[in-house]
Amino acid sequence: MKYSFFAALFAAALLLSCSASNDDGEEIPAKTAFKLEEKIVGKWDVDTQESENMSRQKQSTPQCNIFSLIFNADGTFIITHQDGTITGDYKVEGENLISLGKSGSIGEISFNAYGLFFRATLTDICSGTGSAGRDEEYVPGDCYSFLFCMDNSFWSSADEEQVVFLQFQNRSLGEFFVRNSFFTDLKCKEKTSNEQENGTSVMVANYNHLLQFILDEGSPVIYSYTPLEDGKLQEEIQTTEGTRTRIFEPASESEMDAYSPYVLCGEKTYLPDDSFEKWLIHFGYDDVLDNYVLTGNIDKIETLHLSESYLYGGWEFLDLTGLQDFVTLKDLEVQASNLIEIDLSGNINLERLFLGSPVMSSLDLTHNIKLKSLYFEFAQIQALELSQNTELTVVELQLMPLPFLDISKNNKLEMLTIEGGGFKELIAGEHPALWHLNVSGNKEFAEIDVRHFPNLKELNLSGNKLTAVNVSTLNLLEGLEVRDNFLTSLN
Repeated sequence: MKYSFFAALFAAALLLSCSASNDDGEEIPAKTAFKLEEKIVGKWDVDTQESENMSRQKQSTPQCNIFSLIFNADGTFIITHQDGTITGDYKVEGENLISLGKSGSIGEISFNAYGLFFRATLTDICSGTGSAGRDEEYVPGDCYSFLFCMDNSFWSSADEEQVVFLQFQNRSLGEFFVRNSFFTDLKCKEKTSNEQENGTSVMVANYNHLLQFILDEGSPVIYSYTPLEDGKLQEEIQTTEGTRTRIFEPASESEMDAYSPYVLCGEKTYLPDDSFEKWLIHFGYDDVLDNYVLTGNIDKIETLHLSESYLYGGWEFLDLTGLQDFVTLKDLEVQASNLIEIDLSGNINLERLFLGSPVMSSLDLTHNIKLKSLYFEFAQIQALELSQNTELTVVELQLMPLPFLDISKNNKLEMLTIEGGGFKELIAGEHPALWHLNVSGNKEFAEIDVRHFPNLKELNLSGNKLTAVNVSTLNLLEGLEVRDNFLTSLN
């Protein structure tokens, strides 16, 4: 009896010393085992429809979805959601609560025949309830999401019209999807990504068997990607007009590099004149002679000099249709032997114009109100309206049958030349800035009143039909030419 008592006392003391103290003599509570520790291990795919009520803690930011929960036996976790991936260590705190440390918690856990229900609280990301089913095929270390499986992968698909390349990247933030379409006939490309400048994107699914997201640039488009058993990839693009399907094969970035010369597709400008388009090709603004040029390649050009000189290929410009899309053009020169007309109505920023065409019979400058310099020669012009061009400082007209010119509205003129044609009458206003006037070689020009030009320094009136010239009011005059006239009076 005495032996039994001492044996029991010794056993109790031994138990107390093993379980209730550490090296410092502090009591250590016995660890509690939870059934949840075993039941939760594995990969759980979240039903995205059930998790639609998960919303951001900050109401001003978009909705967030959780796609999968992975709890490994070594105490680590992986959670994928629409903004990326969270990893860390977890601890089971009870039969329905898992702590994720600073990342949050998974609570209110309950199981049924189909999987589990839970409430997720992910710090600064999501808070809400959802349901998930176990992925029975998952093995630790396997791909747990589409983007994880496809990280840095390239895919290609080709048909008669285009070659399409896809690239996926496993990123928490930024561009995870890029789609480049190369149109072989047009030699241009289009790029689509989840980060469009004028739109929004929402990821709907990122499972190992499916990536799905919505791009909205005014009209929502659903992109879906599914790996196939034969190693290929299926794409479905769903719009309001229907669904398009395309199959992709594995590719490399070097294959896509072969299309690097392609320019971005966009609005095209029609160019019916081959010489005009050849000129643009020669100077790098176009690459294929097909009567079209990308408008984006020309709408920033400020200087354009077109010449039929053999120095530039000996081209003959007959039709400059397309010039209207050079909307920022400021300086234009055209030397053409058979150009009948030119439309400058779209070139509202034009400041300098040099034209030379012996068959051109009309010129409309009413839309070019910023024009400062006009040089026009070898034409069949019978009338020229300059009343809208009040910024003109230089006008030079040579060898044309223009009978008269009204410059009464052009009081900023500094230099005016009308030489070698059928000119008869100059209609002037007040021109205090004009210092150079050359009206010469006009056999029908018989009269001029220089009092409209009080600050003239240079005056050339030679080769006309003048009988009298009075320059007595021109106190600044430095040079005067009046030869080859019919003068009877010169003051």
